[in-house]
Amino acid sequence: DPAKLPSPEVAKRNHFTARAALIRPEALVQRIGRDRRSLDAHAKRLSADTLQRQTTRARQSYEQLTSRLARAAQMGQRARLDRLSAVERMRQSLGYEATLTRGYAVVRDGEAVVATAKAAGKVQSLEIQFADGRIEVGNHTTPAPGRAKPKAAAKTGPKTSNEPEQGDLF
Repeated sequence: DPAKLPSPEVAKRNHFTARAALIRPEALVQRIGRDRRSLDAHAKRLSADTLQRQTTRARQSYEQLTSRLARAAQMGQRARLDRLSAVERMRQSLGYEATLTRGYAVVRDGEAVVATAKAAGKVQSLEIQFADGRIEVGNHTTPAPGRAKPKAAAKTGPKTSNEPEQGDLF
């Protein structure tokens, strides 16, 4: 039945009456007392000694973290340098300069590498790179087709006693 429902004015009055009970002077005094105790507890934590201890702890923690970060950065840099050194050693061992130290040479016509006798015969001058430097060779003659036979060593006379004797390999 709608007639039994309270009117909006009655509902508001009931609401305000319930709220007014909370605003009694005794309730306000209790509330102020609780808030004062809370404020006192917070104030104790904000004392100069407490703040000094917290600051000291925070500074120590910061210094420890900074030290750890510096060590980690140094270790990372050392690891990267070690890796770079290893890669450089690998590069040097795979480069043609390492081959030169074993007795080979690089023949060039200017900056172009000359890889065959036929190609070498077509140029006026060559540059030969050894492990210890480069030399220019110019106005060479074209070799005969095929392999040239090595010249026999000239006999200089009878063998002297201080020369070692080479035995027969067969």
